[in-house]
Amino acid sequence: MAEDGSWILHLGPDVPSAIADSALPQAWVGRLSASIGTGPTGWAVELSKSMASRIVDTFPELGANGVYHELRRGCEAATMLGISLASGMPVSPLEELPALLSAPSELVSRGLGVDHMLRSIHIGHAVAVQALLAAVESNLPVEERFAEAGRLLTLLSAVAEQLDARLARRFEEVRAAWEASSTALRSRFVNDILRGGPVSMDQAERALGYDLASHHVGVVAWWGDSVDMTPNRMVDLVRTALITAGFGPVLTLPVGQRRVWAWGATQNMTVQPELPPSHRTTGVYLALGEGKSGVDGFRQTHRQAVEASRVATASSRGPRALTRFRDVDLVTMVSADPAAAWEFVNRELGELAATDEMTQTLRSTLKQYLEFDRSLQKTAHHMHIARGTVAHRVSRAERLRGRSVAERRMQLEAALSLIVDFPALLTNASPNGTRDQPL
Repeated sequence: MAEDGSWILHLGPDVPSAIADSALPQAWVGRLSASIGTGPTGWAVELSKSMASRIVDTFPELGANGVYHELRRGCEAATMLGISLASGMPVSPLEELPALLSAPSELVSRGLGVDHMLRSIHIGHAVAVQALLAAVESNLPVEERFAEAGRLLTLLSAVAEQLDARLARRFEEVRAAWEASSTALRSRFVNDILRGGPVSMDQAERALGYDLASHHVGVVAWWGDSVDMTPNRMVDLVRTALITAGFGPVLTLPVGQRRVWAWGATQNMTVQPELPPSHRTTGVYLALGEGKSGVDGFRQTHRQAVEASRVATASSRGPRALTRFRDVDLVTMVSADPAAAWEFVNRELGELAATDEMTQTLRSTLKQYLEFDRSLQKTAHHMHIARGTVAHRVSRAERLRGRSVAERRMQLEAALSLIVDFPALLTNASPNGTRDQPL
């Protein structure tokens, strides 16, 4: 049994739905599931999250939003490659697994070195080895464990060496191209400004072609795996959206492979950018900061756009085409620390924070009831249930909470929004909250 690795096909995740949390395109996950089964695939997804978390423990700067996403994808692709090899299933060569080779673009564009990447591979390798050896001990008889452990160590070491060599070459290719581009110069100025370091404003404005003393709105744009998009096309789309809304000049900066930062200047403090219907594409998203003035405002509106994007990507219903910071500002504040956010939710909801299906229904009903300003009729109409059912559920929710819905209503609505709409913000998947930050 151990010699051919078939025992691996019986592995399963701790959480049955783990496979749904994969960071890889569904087509990839589907192919792997068809090859080795949903159990081992879900197990690999859980393991890759542990690998990513351990890496971010060592390099907190890799918790930045776009970087963390690519880190998760790379960990998953590497884990699934290793699992496929270990179980004896045919696998694709590295060049056919682009998620394994995407990290250099994110690292180079943020000024991070090759050592971050290579040490991350070694940390992830150590976590994977530990998990597989534990699986060997749990699933094989004593007499087969030593030989199988040796086989797995040899195999995983070979995979890590291949990744080291291929990614190091890719990193140098990306860095050479990056340093030859005008984007590199603009990126250095923007990151220096965002960090608050000493910057010559005259030199920065000439390099950026942008008035830093003006009134700004910050934008973070990104797109999903299903969208046929490139950074340059996204730059054009964001620029069009801002100019159409009356902004100008516009500063855009590609960040990694699937994210664009932008700022729009205006003299009209009331202008807000919209994504024109003709440019609205499924899987393309914008997050907006509030209008702010001057260099400090340049930083502030960007931080707000980043926070809005963090919340948007954590939505249980998927991000909206447009997310404004002003619409999610309370959620961003209370979710900055996942552990503190959980404490807040439990403190405000009491037993209404339980995870059973009935309590989830009560929470959802109460949230709708508050959103309709405590109108039983409007809530019932919206949810297609009887008015009396709404009243009964609200009453039960109050009993579970231990106090009236009128008491600490703002905090109650924030807690409900977190647990109903943004449950991913309550996890510890990324110690840094997976946020963008200047590097």
